[in-house]
Amino acid sequence: MILKILILFFFLTSLCSASPFSIAEKSYNLKLGAGLRVKSNIRKNDTSLFKQNDPSIAPFPFIRFKLSHFELEPDRAKIIFSRSLLWDMDIRVHYRGHEYNTFDMAHRHKTMFGGVALRFLLFKFKLLKDLQNKSDAEIMIVSMIIPAPIGKDTTILLQADIEYWDSDYINYYFGVRDSEAKAGREAYNGKKDKSYRFQSTFITRFSSNWMTRINLAYRKYGDQVANSPTVKRANEIDFLTGIVYEF
Repeated sequence: MILKILILFFFLTSLCSASPFSIAEKSYNLKLGAGLRVKSNIRKNDTSLFKQNDPSIAPFPFIRFKLSHFELEPDRAKIIFSRSLLWDMDIRVHYRGHEYNTFDMAHRHKTMFGGVALRFLLFKFKLLKDLQNKSDAEIMIVSMIIPAPIGKDTTILLQADIEYWDSDYINYYFGVRDSEAKAGREAYNGKKDKSYRFQSTFITRFSSNWMTRINLAYRKYGDQVANSPTVKRANEIDFLTGIVYEF
C-alpha cells in the first residue's frame, strides 16, 4: 500500500512539473496577444432596449506580466509567497462576477474579489470575498489541473472546477428584488449554490516567441441559478482562440 502511494505521488509530481515550466508555459516576463471569444448567453432577453446576443462574439486581449513572485493580468493579480512543484500559496484579487444590465433592473456589476489560494500537487483551493461590498458575497473554488505535454512544443491543460457561491452572490447576480418584479418575472431570492466548470486549453509554440492558444470551457449551473427568472438555461459554453507573443 505504501509503495502504491509513493508511485502515485511521484506520478502526480511529474505531471505538476509540466506546468508552469513546460515549453508552452514556462516562466516569462511579458506576454501580449489577441484573439476572438465566443460565449453562450444564459440570460433571458426580456427587453427590446438591451438586446443580448446569444452567443456573444467579441475580440479578446491577452496580457500577462509575470515576475518570480508576482503575476498581473487585466482582470486579476496575485502575489506568490511560496512556489514549488509540490505546492504554492498566494494572495490575489479578481475582477469578476455575472454582470447583468437591463433597463428595468438595477445594474449588477462585476466587482473586485480578494482572497487566498493554495495549491497542492494538481489541486487548488481558492477563497474569495467581495472587497467592494457590492454583493457582500464569498466564493470558494476547488480546482484540479492536469497538464499533458505533447512533444516539446504543445501542452494540453485539463481543468475541472467546482465553485461554491453563498446566498449573497446568488441574490445579487441572479435574484429579482420586489421593486423589479413584473408580469412574467416574479421576485426571486436564491440560496447558496454551486457550479461545475470543465476546461481544456491547447497551447502550441511555433517559434521562440510566438504561440497559439485555444480554450474550450463548459459550465453547468446549479438549481438556484437555473430557477432565476432572469436565466433561460443552466449551461454555458465559452470558446477562445488567439495568438500570443512572448517577450
